[in-house]
Amino acid sequence: MPDRLRSAAGPSAGRTELLAALLELSPRFLDVKQVSEYLNLNEKKVYTLAAEGRIPGTKVTGKWMFPRELIDRWMLESSHGGVLNDRLLVAGSDDPLMHRMVMSLARDTGPRGLVSYTPTGTRLGLELLQAGRADACTIHWGPSEESHLRHPALLSQYTGHRRWVLIRVFRREQGLILHPALARVGTDVAELVARPLRWAMRQEGAGARRF
Repeated sequence: MPDRLRSAAGPSAGRTELLAALLELSPRFLDVKQVSEYLNLNEKKVYTLAAEGRIPGTKVTGKWMFPRELIDRWMLESSHGGVLNDRLLVAGSDDPLMHRMVMSLARDTGPRGLVSYTPTGTRLGLELLQAGRADACTIHWGPSEESHLRHPALLSQYTGHRRWVLIRVFRREQGLILHPALARVGTDVAELVARPLRWAMRQEGAGARRF
């Protein structure tokens, strides 16, 4: 037994000192077997959680590795009554109305909880939701009359979609913002795209960019 652990585990050592010594000796990064033992889970279950993005981990040269600190935080956040259950982190498509709604909720909630909104674009928002780093994601994807088909099809590309609830809240108009000099040209999209114009694009994975 290492000297530090033996001295902490002696008759006069308290439980706090023993736990501190064990954590100090525990590796910062765990493999599947170590996570399985750490969380008392079957190794196959650990692989499944990792593949679905439900547990914080990354592949290093084809081998799954898990930061122990993030595993601890994940357990706290996943537990009923965890230290971070009084939060609402919203990501996804940028929308002024959603921003106003979240800010209003944040004012009503006050210091009792954390409410925030990060407009990342639809795709990145869904990836954050998949990874458990966001609690909700706003989606603007395709024409509204096709949303009952397009939105479920988009979500089905993510392994965690079976745990999600899709709610269509409101409609918004989607289009192009033009320089005033182009307003006289008309609003035909095909004609505009055919012109040698400079375009300011939305971020990758945004519904407006896809449009």
